Amino acid sequence: MGIYGTTIRIADPFFRRLSDDQEILKQACVMRLSTKRGTFWKFPDYGFPISELVNESLTAESLASIPARVAAELEDDDRISTVDVIATASGSIDNRKLKLDIRVTPNTGTDVAFTLEVSELSVELLTQGSG
Repeated sequence: MGIYGTTIRIADPFFRRLSDDQEILKQACVMRLSTKRGTFWKFPDYGFPISELVNESLTAESLASIPARVAAELEDDDRISTVDVIATASGSIDNRKLKLDIRVTPNTGTDVAFTLEVSELSVELLTQGSG
């Protein structure tokens, strides 16, 4: 068992246990970026539904603001020290996708790097790099 203990693997239909610290942090990041703010009444500031940004007009200026917004949301997690994000948009206006290359530096342990692909309907983990 790692620093963060054990949780459940939310993408697993049987909710198997998850005890790998890097996987726990990745899952926590995906959850934050997939959850609409206000979903949890006890934590009204939790969540930043990144997929909603895909529906908006992604101008160069709005795309440039996404890394800071994503980093601020992820850094609200007490386990995370800093986050670096690179955001790129692709696709046509009716099939827009947003790619987020994310590097998380936790307070304890090694860095976690991964890539998310965001569409208007989903947030998908593409790569599962590490430190």
